[in-house]
Formats: sequence, C-alpha cells, structure tokens
Amino acid sequence: MKKLFFALLAVSSSALFTTNAQASTTGPKIDNLYPTSFYLRGGDGLYVEFQAGSMPGCSHGRGGRLEKSNFNYDQLYALMLTMMTTKSFSGRVIFNETSHNGWWKCSISGIEAFPQ
Repeated sequence: MKKLFFALLAVSSSALFTTNAQASTTGPKIDNLYPTSFYLRGGDGLYVEFQAGSMPGCSHGRGGRLEKSNFNYDQLYALMLTMMTTKSFSGRVIFNETSHNGWWKCSISGIEAFPQ
C-alpha cells in the first residue's frame, strides 16, 4: 500500500508540477533526491538545498527559492518534506534562473519525483 501511495504521488507530482514549468531548466536525474536543508525567509518563501549538482548554475549548484507565489507551493513543500523524511525518491528539480544573485539566483518551479 505504501509503494502504491508513493507511485501515485510520483505520477501526480510529475504531471502536476511540470505543467507550470515548460520554459524552465530541468536539473540532472539524481538517484536519491531529497532536500538537505530548508531556510525560511520572512513571508516570501523558502530557500531549499538538495544534493550537490542537482541545480546546475544555481546557488552552490544545489539550491534555490521556493516562492510562496508558486501556484503549487503547498504541494511542493509537502512533497519535499516527504522526500526529506523517506529519502526514497529519484528525480529532478525544475527551476528558473532569476535576476538575483546568491541564494535567490534560481526559483524552484517543480519537481519530478519517482519512488524507489
């Protein structure tokens, strides 16, 4: 039952979260993808880091901002918490480069997540 839930979550997350990210950059597939840290910034979102190399061209090659204005903010945040807790997903981070530097250089627009 648990694997079925994660399979449904992966299929729905992949389809749902990529529809808003057509012009976005897709990072490389990471076999064990999960957030390694979250940093809260006031009321405008989170800075999230994944494994090294998961977000090329972004902060440290692995991090970016999940903006509260993202239509799927709640779903992405819930998926990231699940990924961080279980550490049993492979996938890719979908992101856009912004005009900012540092932590806010990239904005996370979606995640392709598949249970292992």
